[in-house]
This record gives sequence, C-alpha cells and structure tokens, in this order.
Amino acid sequence: MSRTRTSYPDWLNDTQVRAERCLARAARAVDGRYGLIQGVWDVATEPDDPRLFHAVAVRANCETLFHRSSSHIDGGAGHTPEVARASAIGEAIERYAATACTMLAICMVERI
Repeated sequence: MSRTRTSYPDWLNDTQVRAERCLARAARAVDGRYGLIQGVWDVATEPDDPRLFHAVAVRANCETLFHRSSSHIDGGAGHTPEVARASAIGEAIERYAATACTMLAICMVERI
C-alpha cells in the first residue's frame, strides 16, 4: 500500500516517497535464502517511547567470503514504518560494503 501523500509537511512527504522507492528497489536484495539481507522486521516499541518507528535488517553471514566478522543486525528508525525499513536496509547495505572493502582497495582509490 502506497502512502505517497499524507498530512505531514512537504519535507516529510518527500522522505516518505523516497523511502517507498528505496523499498521497491531494495526488494531484490532481501531474500531469506540467497539475499544480501535475510529479512527486515519492524520492532515493537513501548507506549512511553518516542513516536518513531524502528526496524531491523539481518544481513547474510559473509564471514567466510570476506574473512571478517561483524554484527549481522542493523537497525533504522523513521517517522513511518516504511522510512524505518528503508533506513535499516540502507544501513545493512552500507555495512556490507564496508565489510567487503579491503584496506588495500581504499589505499589504491586514494592514490588515483
């Protein structure tokens, strides 16, 4: 269900639209068996928590591929569930890229 227009101010509406586009594009990366991201879940909040939505993304275990260990759970928050999910997916992809990148590659890029 798309909520491209809400009662939010324009800048929040723009954030919502970007989050929905991000979720549509990132759907290919989320797969429980073969995906870079194994799954994305909403996190329940307490009644006295700030009025934000939270989500977690669980990344695939790439330790044997990159010979580095890192946490496999990444989180995100936002003013709607879609923004929170997009945030968690973005964080997971960013940390995957950081794990995949070697210091040698970083040094080579800096010299160019």
